[in-house]
Amino acid sequence: MTLRRTALAMALCVLLIIATAITEIAPANLGYAAEEQQTNAVETESATNSTLAGPPSTLLEGTCEKQEVVYASMTAAGAVKSLYVVNELLSEEPVMVKDFGIYSEVVNLTDGTNIARESDSVLCTVESESFAYQGNLTSTDLPWNVSITYELDGKVCSPEEVAGKSGELKITIETTQNQAIDPLYFDNYLLQITCTLPMDHVSNIATDEGSIALNGSSTAVTFSGMPGKTGSYTLTAHVEDFEMEGVSIAAIPFSMAIEAPDSSALIAQFDELIEGAGKLDTGAEGLEEGTTALAAGTRKLESGTTQLQGGAQELSAGVAAYVAGVAQISDGLAQAAAGSKTFAEQLEGLSQASAAIVHSLDQTQTQMQQLVNAIQTSPTMSQAEKDAIVAQLSGMSGQFSQLKDYAAGVEGLADGYAPLGSSLTKLSGGLSELAQQGDELTSGSAALDAGVSELAGSSGSLAQGADKLSEGASALAEGTSTLHEESAIIPDKVQAEIDAMMAEYDKSDFVPKSFADARNTNVNLVQFVMTTEAIALPEPEPEEVQETDESLLSRFFALFS
Repeated sequence: MTLRRTALAMALCVLLIIATAITEIAPANLGYAAEEQQTNAVETESATNSTLAGPPSTLLEGTCEKQEVVYASMTAAGAVKSLYVVNELLSEEPVMVKDFGIYSEVVNLTDGTNIARESDSVLCTVESESFAYQGNLTSTDLPWNVSITYELDGKVCSPEEVAGKSGELKITIETTQNQAIDPLYFDNYLLQITCTLPMDHVSNIATDEGSIALNGSSTAVTFSGMPGKTGSYTLTAHVEDFEMEGVSIAAIPFSMAIEAPDSSALIAQFDELIEGAGKLDTGAEGLEEGTTALAAGTRKLESGTTQLQGGAQELSAGVAAYVAGVAQISDGLAQAAAGSKTFAEQLEGLSQASAAIVHSLDQTQTQMQQLVNAIQTSPTMSQAEKDAIVAQLSGMSGQFSQLKDYAAGVEGLADGYAPLGSSLTKLSGGLSELAQQGDELTSGSAALDAGVSELAGSSGSLAQGADKLSEGASALAEGTSTLHEESAIIPDKVQAEIDAMMAEYDKSDFVPKSFADARNTNVNLVQFVMTTEAIALPEPEPEEVQETDESLLSRFFALFS
């Protein structure tokens, strides 16, 4: 784009210089033509009566080398009022020329003599290298339609309405193609539009489309319209008692041969871009692989933390049940310890009673033995009686033995239960401490469960983030790949763009065509100069002249005034 702007800027500068020269030359011819138009105009019927002094024998019909400058007089709104062509015929030797064109009037601009003409042509002699004449066209069609609008303080006004007014003024100039005219001119001519604004009436001039330049006591705002393009050009300004010269529009062929610049150095700079794009693409591919692996790892982490969360929940529930069971066992052991103490005390009493019984039984057995001995030696009792009593006593002795065994068992039970009761007491105390520690274990397992749940949630978010990162890296890799591919073809695109630009604006093969009449074939230049009416201050109304009283009385009083 920079290259395009540079080339166009250079071309425009040259063309604008040429156009400026045309507009400066035009008034001289215009003035002369206007002065002589009425006196030297010749009607068609006089053509046969006109003679040429020493006419050359050679007659050229529409093939003499010539140049045309088309002048248009326009209203301040852009409507064409009249057209005339200044034709310059060129020849290195004297020739008679039949130049085609349908004119209402013709004016000899070379020597002022009458010109012979027919209904569709002009007959003239080129005697001294060139001959110029003016032909007033019957048509008012130009290759361009021009529209000029005026807005004062935001209200659309006619040119007459803004004359002499003050406020914020906006002028918009629009150019479009006139479909009724050969498109050759619209497609190949550059427009230079100039608005000349007096500095003592106009200030704060602004525009986005044109350039602003000071020119003595006035400011020139210039717009450029490219060939084949419609245009809309706007300027704004603050005006006081507004007036301005007519808008000048010059159209010249954009026929300059533009040499294509050496683009090799520019294109070579893209090699670094292509190399950098390749490195970026390689790095993006590595990033894509890394993020893909990261996403897979985070998904595994998410799965593991989900399983860990389930185990932590089971652990927490198990710890809670365990602690509850320990507490229950502890309570039971505490009750058992308390009961065992009472039982031990009772058992001790029973053991003591059993010992007393055993002692009593021993004494009783001794006495019974003595009784048995006495019975057996008793002379008064029969042997049968003795045997019966001894048998009864022997039975009682067996019962006494059982009682003694029972008492011994009670003593053994008491002796064996004593350490058991102590162990129950210790076990109850240990379980009580374990139950207290179980509360801490429950809190810890609950915290573990909560932490694992948070970890599971975080791992899920991490997995989602890693997936998005992987997707982004994939998109980046795809983009860098596209960038690498596209950057590789940039040099060809740039060269194609340069070639297209050159083809679009290189009008070196342009062949001018006569605007006056297409039958004139040897034309080397056709230009257009269009000028609108000036916007002038309204004429002041004449002051009323008061009639003077020339009576004797008034003259008498005038002596003293």
